Amino acid sequence: MTRPLKILIPMHGFVVWGGGIDLLAVIVKSLRAAAPSENVQLLYAVPNSDEGISAESAAARARVRAFMQDGQFVPCETDARGLNLAAVESGADVIFPNRLPIRTQHVHRVGYIYDFQHRDRPDWFSAEERAERDEEFGELVRRSDAMYCTSQVVAEGLMRYYGIEASRILVMPYTSYVDPDWFQHDPIMARAQFGIGSNYLMVCNHFWIHKDHRTVIDAFAALVQRPEYSDFELVLTGDTNDFRDPTHYPKLQAHIEALGISARCHRLGFVPKSTQLALLRGARMLIQPTLYEGAPGGGASYEAIGLGILTLLSDIPVNLEVKGEGVRWFKAGDPVDLCHQMCAALEQPRDHVDDVTLIARSHKNLANTGRVLIRFLRQLVAS
Repeated sequence: MTRPLKILIPMHGFVVWGGGIDLLAVIVKSLRAAAPSENVQLLYAVPNSDEGISAESAAARARVRAFMQDGQFVPCETDARGLNLAAVESGADVIFPNRLPIRTQHVHRVGYIYDFQHRDRPDWFSAEERAERDEEFGELVRRSDAMYCTSQVVAEGLMRYYGIEASRILVMPYTSYVDPDWFQHDPIMARAQFGIGSNYLMVCNHFWIHKDHRTVIDAFAALVQRPEYSDFELVLTGDTNDFRDPTHYPKLQAHIEALGISARCHRLGFVPKSTQLALLRGARMLIQPTLYEGAPGGGASYEAIGLGILTLLSDIPVNLEVKGEGVRWFKAGDPVDLCHQMCAALEQPRDHVDDVTLIARSHKNLANTGRVLIRFLRQLVAS
């Protein structure tokens, strides 16, 4: 039997970011689903130091460890040198996906860039922030053998801004999925915890400027004016702090009050992932109004579509890469069209898909993605 392909998956730079943890989950589950027929071994690089880590970050680390239990944990330091040393000592063939610029070439390195928001929307960043991000990304590109991203839109940015050949870019296929554990959490109990009724729409985005909550809020205010939807509620989860504009969330709060819909808009802030998923399972629809993303539909769409939940997305280019049943698009930033699409979607009969079917569909999606990832990594190592 040939030697297995050893893939070292680092937690560095991912554990401090909720979206990063969700991304690692998709990658790990995809590789795991494909592994039985692909002869691969998964290694996980875990930074040694917990110094200065908050309770929230510690909980995030525990969550990452939970879905990495099938592989070998490799302790290492928090910097690029420590990660490279761990890769060499563990006999890894490739570090993937990597956010640290590793200077030596002992092990193949696949760098990860999440998006080019600072280039595509410079009005959302200061000159200093844009320069810092350019320097960070440029160094990572120079110190990587190949690059990884989650959309064709970002792949085009890698080619446009850094001249990287398409053959050196690994684009992860869109992968909706579920985890069997998600069905252990009761949506009814989650609703009761927050006083939420049975008919509700959901947005799972941080309250950041580019997520465009206002479009959803305006569309929802129009929706509930219709008698058939007068009992509907809106559930919003995510960080309420936007470092670019600390007044953004208070302005949204004031707008909700002015529209007279405060009682039916549940702004929950951060909630445990299990609670968020339980609420998502009970939702009539997930709405993703974002004006910019690096991954199609953002992380919540992977989960909602995997769960068979109607998903309504803004029609920005990256969101058009989303694939799955029960998906609709609306004109980005247009609350009138969003309300129209909400009504059209809610008028359709609700199709119930049983858990067994959802899990089987998820496994197929994950295994297909895993094979794409492994094929690219194997070719890179052989080159």
